[in-house]
Amino acid sequence: DFSLNTGKGRCETCHGTGVLGVTMDFLSDVTKVCPDCKGLRFKDEVLAVKYKGISIGELLKMDITQMHEIFAGEKKVEPALQLLMQAGLGYLQAGQSLSTMSGGERQRIKLVKQLSGKGKVLFLLDDPTTGLHYADVEKLLVMFRHILEQGHTLLVTEHNEMLIGAATKVIELGPGGGDDGGMIIRESER
Repeated sequence: DFSLNTGKGRCETCHGTGVLGVTMDFLSDVTKVCPDCKGLRFKDEVLAVKYKGISIGELLKMDITQMHEIFAGEKKVEPALQLLMQAGLGYLQAGQSLSTMSGGERQRIKLVKQLSGKGKVLFLLDDPTTGLHYADVEKLLVMFRHILEQGHTLLVTEHNEMLIGAATKVIELGPGGGDDGGMIIRESER
């Protein structure tokens, strides 16, 4: 059982988290690596199963770029890893909890999940570039082009000039925000 959500294969000591919390009476609580699984989150019998000499625990500690190298040529895994890298998420640890990721990272993961499925999708995105570095916005644009090339549709609310400049159609709403907005001020197609 390779699931961390059930008790069968996960480490019983840390419940699959890889760490143990230590309560400090007058200081902030601290965490330490689980002494039984050594941070790998699974029982020994699960960790004994290897793919190319690597256990599931070791795989989950790798970043997406490293995993892509391991799974090169694997038709069921490589395309999703490739999409994650195109989305600028190659640095994420494969076993990283969603709760530790930014909103933008989680949004891009959801995009990749949808792109990995079948059928055409209408993507509605609200300010997807918020908090992103210029280089990450460029990666997001590459992913958006990929989405459109696959026949999907994007509807994006955005303030980033780089993203607006790449749009095929721009509809500007205003004149203000909230109750003062909602009217079409300008429309343009490129």
